[in-house]
Amino acid sequence: MRNCNAETYEALYQSVLEQVKQQAGRLARYHKLLVDTNGGDCAFLMGSLLTDDCIAKGKPLLSGGANFIGACVMGHGFTNAADALTAIKQLVYEKKAYTLAEVIQALDANFDGYENVHKALVAAPKYGNDNSEADNTVSRLWRDMTEAAREAGAEYGLDFLTVSSVNPGGYYMGWDMGATADGRHKSQPYAIGNAPTAGSDKSGLTALMNSVLTTDPVNGGSVTNFKISREFFIKERGKFEALFSAYWAGGGLQANITIVNKGDLEAAMKEPEKFPHLLVRLGGWTARFIDLDSYTQNEILKRTLY
Repeated sequence: MRNCNAETYEALYQSVLEQVKQQAGRLARYHKLLVDTNGGDCAFLMGSLLTDDCIAKGKPLLSGGANFIGACVMGHGFTNAADALTAIKQLVYEKKAYTLAEVIQALDANFDGYENVHKALVAAPKYGNDNSEADNTVSRLWRDMTEAAREAGAEYGLDFLTVSSVNPGGYYMGWDMGATADGRHKSQPYAIGNAPTAGSDKSGLTALMNSVLTTDPVNGGSVTNFKISREFFIKERGKFEALFSAYWAGGGLQANITIVNKGDLEAAMKEPEKFPHLLVRLGGWTARFIDLDSYTQNEILKRTLY
């Protein structure tokens, strides 16, 4: 985006997609080199024994034994990227409140001195609120990322290359990244999986689910974090079960559900010795809250509690 002088939003989107395609090509080439090198050096006998057709063919896993060879790469921060695109579309191309250059200047300054720009970016539609504009941008970007990976894999001789988002790598990737046009400050975590940026979903649990269900499951899998109060889980169990039954019936993918009492997370950060039992879902697994670093704890704390 930095060197982009796109006169239209569509031109800007295509510029972003071109960068995605370039990275997909690098990843495809890397994984093809891994397959060829490892297949030439190692037989992977245990893996070959457990993989269909290797024994029948009498060939190791990566040397013709498996019928399909490919890879699944992790993608992080794509909901942030989509929200950033939605905000730029609205403020730069529709309302013409700021130029693209002005938005970039604000990002470079981490919004210091550009508080008005930051406020406007934060106020733009956000994924997770059943807003069709924001949700459609996430859905479109996810599909285009997946297609870019598929095409790159085919170009470099892989049977498949897909993108998934099921681990909390966005926590740590965000640490090294500058501010983004969804209003996220420098070094703050990216959203995890197919979840909205922590705290940006403000329209209720049903609205969040409706947003998540717009994502095409063509990808390699994605996870959505749901932070549910213990009060709702116990006292409104029928509503809880009905909501998630509708979510699964509607095509919901993996859901990470953390059940906590309101205030327990804050208390655990102050007196961790009293909360060795407090478990939370990160991305694709569970961890003891008190064992996490404060950077990750704060991100979980910011998640909307339903």
